[in-house]
Amino acid sequence: MISANRFALLLLHVSIFICAVSVRAAPIYNSFSNSDLLPASQPCNSPVSNCPRPISTLSAATYVSYRKDAFDPHLKEPIAPPTQGGRIQFLSQMRFQGVSEMDIGNVYINNELANVTVGAPVSAVVDWYRAEVQPSSNVLFLSLHSNRTDIFDGGKSVDFKIEHINGSILVEDTVENLAPAEFLVTYITTTNGGRTVIGHVKNSGNSPVTIKTVLVNGQDVTSQICLPSDKQVAAGASLWWSVDMCDTVASGDVVSVVTLTQEGPVAVGAIRAVREVFPIGAWPKSYDCALPGMGGGDAWKAANKEGLTMLYANHGMGKNCGGDGDAESTIDIINQQSLSWKNFGVMIETKDAVDPSLNVTTNVWAAMMADEDDAGHLDSGIQNKLSESVSIRRANPAIPSFQGGATERRDGVFAGIADIQSVDAYSAACAPHYINFFDKIPLTLPLGYIDNTRLNNMPMPTWPYSQFLDDMWPEVPRSVALEAQIAYTVAGGGKGLMLFQSGIKQAMEGKHKSAETWKNTGRLFHSIAAVKEVLRTGEVFSVPAALTDGSDSKVIARAIAGPEGIVVIVINDHEWGYNGQVCYIHLADFWHMSKTKKASTVRITIPTTVGVQEAFEVVDGDMKAFSDVSVDSSSRSLKIRDISFEDGEVVKMYFLQFTP
Repeated sequence: MISANRFALLLLHVSIFICAVSVRAAPIYNSFSNSDLLPASQPCNSPVSNCPRPISTLSAATYVSYRKDAFDPHLKEPIAPPTQGGRIQFLSQMRFQGVSEMDIGNVYINNELANVTVGAPVSAVVDWYRAEVQPSSNVLFLSLHSNRTDIFDGGKSVDFKIEHINGSILVEDTVENLAPAEFLVTYITTTNGGRTVIGHVKNSGNSPVTIKTVLVNGQDVTSQICLPSDKQVAAGASLWWSVDMCDTVASGDVVSVVTLTQEGPVAVGAIRAVREVFPIGAWPKSYDCALPGMGGGDAWKAANKEGLTMLYANHGMGKNCGGDGDAESTIDIINQQSLSWKNFGVMIETKDAVDPSLNVTTNVWAAMMADEDDAGHLDSGIQNKLSESVSIRRANPAIPSFQGGATERRDGVFAGIADIQSVDAYSAACAPHYINFFDKIPLTLPLGYIDNTRLNNMPMPTWPYSQFLDDMWPEVPRSVALEAQIAYTVAGGGKGLMLFQSGIKQAMEGKHKSAETWKNTGRLFHSIAAVKEVLRTGEVFSVPAALTDGSDSKVIARAIAGPEGIVVIVINDHEWGYNGQVCYIHLADFWHMSKTKKASTVRITIPTTVGVQEAFEVVDGDMKAFSDVSVDSSSRSLKIRDISFEDGEVVKMYFLQFTP
């Protein structure tokens, strides 16, 4: 796999007031205290369930959200800036009942046919589209990307028409004054085995908005979620909620969210639900033989001990580990043994996902649809990858599709074709990249790519890549660089992470200092696993995490907030010693990390509707009581104080547990 790099986006440490809400499941963490650090100032009473709920008459309307592609204008990739068009999410109730995805025929926009089938002339109106159905509400979900600024920018009216394969009209409507939205659904997921849906919204505008109605799968759940008393989302702020769906949302089901406001803006989003897992996954070396049942007993035990929970089960692994290398060897292992795997899953190839002989899929967490497809041809590449996404969905709806990216400027065009988006941008070991060779590569480079991918794929999840142990580069990365890049995956809002590559056997054999690296990164994997459900259900920037005045300026602090609490990730950025131009001749080929110059304090603003019961530092997966915390009830701020790093120390992680 070829990697890609760019300058990291500037990290924003701006304190913004935020409203956040939740109907929460019981926390999975034990508290050491019976009194709250900071009680809720506007606690929500858990609403009385009104299951079953009828489909709201409001779901009969058409709701559309449009946003521009995210990218860094300062990045010197040899690709034109993606300023044309953007991403559309469209929800509308169909005229007929009993329609499935297979029944959807032609799609027209402004009477132009959107033909995205493989081999067809390139569509003049869209780059791609996905049309899916939410059966209980009879709502059609259309997600698409277009480069037609003349249609979608400027507040114009846009005509949408979707036909049944028999030619009858399923949906036909005109959307007035369509323009880039400032009120957005940023993330949707499920928890509690699909019983609960969690939604996150963000107000990027300059004025507050007031929540009027929240629709989930066509149900009016406004009275069933916990909202602040004024129901406002301040300018620049975010809000989250969770709701009992009265039924189970299975992996592969469409989940739609519409949030209406008194002021007029409407946030619209939908996803195909993915498995409720946070994978710490790896693309293994083919000779690692780490798949259980494929000669991988010792290798898998070593990897699992250090925190890996998923492997990409490619055909090369089968061929080099006693199998015949074709689909049958991998599928047989999964069918015969995967139900016995505990807390472990696999990612498989597309051809395995669509093979009818694959009949045990519980621990198949995703299907690799593409790797760095954004680096290839746009037209035919998009058509082919869209076709693969559809084929996976129709053959095995419960298996989400996964694709990796390599560029930032094409990320917005491809994001959304698969259910899960990834990106690889590496900053060590002379990994190749797309930007100017003479531009200095900072260690923080991957974080900008990861941020960008999240923005382009929302409200769908990302599983970003981190560089890991691979001896195909001029050097094998050392622990400092890898700990930082792993931390960026979660600091950037990843709902799982992938490693390229695993290097299990070379670590077991003590090559390239890999054993030391495995030990150090393993401690970080254990800590990520300890808070994985908060990372999976929460959203980065949902609450502000800002360094206070007088803190070390070369420290990165971010917070991920969700129904159970807040994870605060603090990363040392005193890196030195690496030079991407001369590492090829083995000069300046490793990153080093110096100790911080002074202690830092991170201030987190706590939403009014939740209380913080306890603060922990997460160390090697253990929750340790943490006392260097101060609370200001009037500003509802909590400060984590005296954070410092020694030489070679990279990451600290904290968990603020909400009151149940």
